[in-house]
Amino acid sequence: MQISKFLYKGVPKICVHHPFAAGDIEKLRSIAGFTYSKTHLCWYLPYTNEAFAQLKLLFPELIVLGAEEKTPAEEQKPEIPAVTQVEATNPELQPEKEKTEPQNLSATIAIDKEHKRFFVKHTHHTQLWQAMRNLENGFWQREKKQWVFKGENMVYMQVKNALSGFGVVAEESFQQSLAEQETNATVKLFIESLTMKNYSVNTLECYLPHFRKFVQCFEQTQLISEINYTQIKDYIENEIVSFKLSETATRHLISAIKFYYEKVLGKQKMLFKLSPSYKIHAENYTVSAAELLPELDNINEPENRLFAVLKFGLGFENHAIANLTLTQLKLLIAELENQTDPYAKPLKQLAIEHYNLRKPSVFVFETGTGKPDLTANIDQTANNLRAEGRLTSVFAAEIKLALQQANFEPTTIKNYANAWLSFLKYFDYPAPETIADEAIRKYLVHCKRDLKLSSSYLNNQINAVKFYYTYVLKRRIERQAVLRPKQEKKLPTVLSPGEVLKMIESTENLKHKNMIALLYASGLRRSELLNMQLTDIDFARNVVIVREGKGKKDRQTLLADAFKNLLAQYIETYQPKDYLFEGATGGRYSETSLENVVKNAARKAGIKKQITPHSLRHSFATHLLENAVDIRYIQDLLGHSSIKTTERYTHVAITAKTKIISPLDNLNFHS
Repeated sequence: MQISKFLYKGVPKICVHHPFAAGDIEKLRSIAGFTYSKTHLCWYLPYTNEAFAQLKLLFPELIVLGAEEKTPAEEQKPEIPAVTQVEATNPELQPEKEKTEPQNLSATIAIDKEHKRFFVKHTHHTQLWQAMRNLENGFWQREKKQWVFKGENMVYMQVKNALSGFGVVAEESFQQSLAEQETNATVKLFIESLTMKNYSVNTLECYLPHFRKFVQCFEQTQLISEINYTQIKDYIENEIVSFKLSETATRHLISAIKFYYEKVLGKQKMLFKLSPSYKIHAENYTVSAAELLPELDNINEPENRLFAVLKFGLGFENHAIANLTLTQLKLLIAELENQTDPYAKPLKQLAIEHYNLRKPSVFVFETGTGKPDLTANIDQTANNLRAEGRLTSVFAAEIKLALQQANFEPTTIKNYANAWLSFLKYFDYPAPETIADEAIRKYLVHCKRDLKLSSSYLNNQINAVKFYYTYVLKRRIERQAVLRPKQEKKLPTVLSPGEVLKMIESTENLKHKNMIALLYASGLRRSELLNMQLTDIDFARNVVIVREGKGKKDRQTLLADAFKNLLAQYIETYQPKDYLFEGATGGRYSETSLENVVKNAARKAGIKKQITPHSLRHSFATHLLENAVDIRYIQDLLGHSSIKTTERYTHVAITAKTKIISPLDNLNFHS
């Protein structure tokens, strides 16, 4: 270990020199005050007798550099010599005692105009080094033994003056810009265009690696200018999935490509609506005995049925199944029997059947030599059993768990799970990883051509299939296999104000009357109404608070002043506890019951239209438009993410367009 003295902010310190042996840092940390200086790039200790004594104790062969130069004033101090600050912080610049400073000094300045910085190298000279160190806007780059200065003319002139003070005339050179260094014509045009548009160098350097890689991917097969939107989107999605790009890197990739095609080539604007990124973890999922046990009849071997109960019913981890002993299985059965678990009796019966057939000696599943089996094939065995037994409950539990981890709405989870099971049923419940992209495409064609399913259903089917393969199996499906059908543009069913009033007045039940009125008065979705609590009604501000609506978003909407007395009367009469509208036995009111309430009200009002709870929401939006309310406000009240969703109400609203007189009315025509 080597030490020397140096001044830190005018205060003497003990400088500890590199290199350290393994474990030295931990020893040094035991000395109070041991610290690293980022400014001076060195470790140091307090300049005290105690610190020096501890150093001698920890490192008996301690070497004190330049001890013969100790001054008389330091007699009472530790045996550490006086060394200049420059020498202490930069050991590689310490001149040997017998050496003298060089007489002929030289320097070079390399100017990087693009980054507004320059690099200075000069012959070693202690005083010149110190003079450069005292300049602002610069720092010493130890690895390259050069100074780096940031700035333009003023900083440059300060450096030139410092060198002139020592009689040094520096040789100057200019570094090549990014465009000058680039050999690819397309990438060079991209760089020059960014520069002309006044993009910063930092932005250029963020975009450049992504664009260069994009060009290299396509340049061997076709002209970059002829790549279509679909190819670009496929490339972007593949980059995100394959290289797990962060959100920032994804934005840089998209922005770089958009800049080239939109600004450089002048093509139309491109919108990339990419799939969201979900973090799905492979966790064990369990299935209730009522669902799983009837499905076990499709599995022939007792050991496989036993395995299925352990894996899917009780949620055993792979290593636990592989190393499960007969003794542990007996204890497990006894524990389940004490808890009156529904799996206790069938598990015991399966264990007996398996033992009588296989006669295991130590482990439940073993090779026959007393060693555990299935260690490497647990997942494959589980997949085979799901397919062999057509275990629909297991397939459903798996995708529901993944959807829950992705934070989907309960309704979406239900719809996706049903769509996924329909997909598997078509193939007779195989292992999903065995279904090829071409088979997926044929299934979707069958749904559209043979089953005549709507575009909404097909989109739901595609979403479920893509979700499972992308986030559960981590497999990308080719775009041509999951082409989406064109969405039908159906006009929403809208009631007139008079029809809404008839529905409310024809409903005698106070609770039902309030439900219909609130759906219309506040423009609520059915789930938002059913999840509403008393605290979500703000009578003082005439506001209804919707918590965690579609997309997990909170919002505020209207509370009609004319409706407040009716609502207050309902609350006083029914005194709901948890939800604003509760079922007959308490708890959340059911969606089916709400549907029946609305349909019965429409029937009593003599309305022949197909009415659902959502029809009242459609009517709320349409009537606001007809009353000349700004569509942006309506978007906020409805909780729409996109204004395009709200714009569909403009097609049914009675506005100036619908008041235009037909040319037939200008003729003397009478029917």
